[in-house]
Amino acid sequence: MKRRDFLKSAIASSLLMGSGLSLLSSRSALAATTNLPADFPVATPPKILLNISLDGGPDFRHLMPPAFSADENSFAWQYWYHRATSHSIAANNAAFQQRWDDDFLKPTLNPAPAGAEFGFLNSAGWLFEQWEQGNAAIVNNTLTANNRNHAHALLALEQGDRNAGVHDMDKPGWGGRLARVLRDQAQQNDPDAEVNIISLTREIRRFCYGPHASDPRKHNNEQVISVPNARDLGLFSPDVNAASYNPEADSSVMSRALKAYYAAKQGEMDKQSPYYKLIQHEITLRKFGDAMKARLIGDDADNPNIPIPDEIRALYDSRFASESGLNLLNNTGFGRQIASLYDCFACRDLLNFRIASLAYRGWDTHKNQKRYIEQRFADLFHEQGALATLFKHLPENITDQIIIVISGEFGRQLKANGDNGTDHGRGNAMLVLGKSVRGGLYGDPFPNEELERLDKRSPDITGKTGLEHVFAGVSDLMGSGAGDLVFPDRADAPLEDAVSALLFT
Repeated sequence: MKRRDFLKSAIASSLLMGSGLSLLSSRSALAATTNLPADFPVATPPKILLNISLDGGPDFRHLMPPAFSADENSFAWQYWYHRATSHSIAANNAAFQQRWDDDFLKPTLNPAPAGAEFGFLNSAGWLFEQWEQGNAAIVNNTLTANNRNHAHALLALEQGDRNAGVHDMDKPGWGGRLARVLRDQAQQNDPDAEVNIISLTREIRRFCYGPHASDPRKHNNEQVISVPNARDLGLFSPDVNAASYNPEADSSVMSRALKAYYAAKQGEMDKQSPYYKLIQHEITLRKFGDAMKARLIGDDADNPNIPIPDEIRALYDSRFASESGLNLLNNTGFGRQIASLYDCFACRDLLNFRIASLAYRGWDTHKNQKRYIEQRFADLFHEQGALATLFKHLPENITDQIIIVISGEFGRQLKANGDNGTDHGRGNAMLVLGKSVRGGLYGDPFPNEELERLDKRSPDITGKTGLEHVFAGVSDLMGSGAGDLVFPDRADAPLEDAVSALLFT
């Protein structure tokens, strides 16, 4: 059976059709510069989207605050005065100035426009470098939903639909819709082309849901591969060559029994039976899992063909990080997503993915914001953090093709609360990163009109640019004209003054 037929038959996990890959002319030179294992494919892929959801409402203005100003009428001074407790500093100019001077990186190669000067947390050095190189777009005052309810706003974010109802749980996500468009575009040139979307989280996020053939309120997950652990993909099969192999172990007995059962049913069951899909799925999933295992691990689990790089392993393995002195993430679960993503790049000629879904939870910082949020930002953006480490261990011709979208369901108010934290605000920033992105500030990061609401008990943030414009702009980078196909109503979405409707291009 062809792999394409397997993918069509899969029930629990599934794939899209995408474009083929062209091999580089000099593999050895590229591998030498990146210390790649010999079995790591170095073909240059088409654009690849990494979508990272920050659940809880991240405060990007803690990450990228305005430069301190002593002018008490300025947004900058008001920010530092009203945010003093969330930065764990005294509410006076000397403390504001010291915090700004000591703890933030100031752009020099790519300075912000006059009046919008800002910096990056010292612990976000990788993101700072992306900005300096012109590879970071910061879209301010984006609007995800018309409320500040976590569940509803997150639903709207993942579906890419500000009008999503609270009960619209089964509609397709914008990632799944984009994957379908990319498949259709690829198949215009190659009817057998594949484009897939991989889910690296424990559960498949709604972002990944693909469109249903006939019902717009339902989804079809035949396009998704769930890969929370690429080295454990497929069905269990004991390693008979391992020293620990026990043929009488329950897992070994069950594996043999199920394999024999499905093999027998294959010959007995009518291929037109709806239940035959289960038989076909078992056989092909086993073959697919074996292909992944053969690529990554080979015959000796202690000496895998493509070992996980030490720096990536340390992101999630606390004991190894301690023994090696390498960086351990505070959120080791996100480190495991990065490790699985690395493996997926090593198997991308098998997976043919164009989109990957990741998530990092824990951004609802109502209390003690500085303590919790800065370690999370460091996990993402430190020079030894998740993204920097992943990029370090991939060839440049691959990282050049990556586009990263980082967003949460809403933002945080300008005024800190009484618990050294911040509360919900509808507007927020979104980050779009990559060498193919036209970097810069989109929208006013520090609107003076927000100061007029500071006297209110819960001063909201006005969202001015609908998420449709941001995600459609990303879709256009992924495939020519894809934005209008994934977001046919984007022209009707709100757009902040002076922001181009054609973002990033």
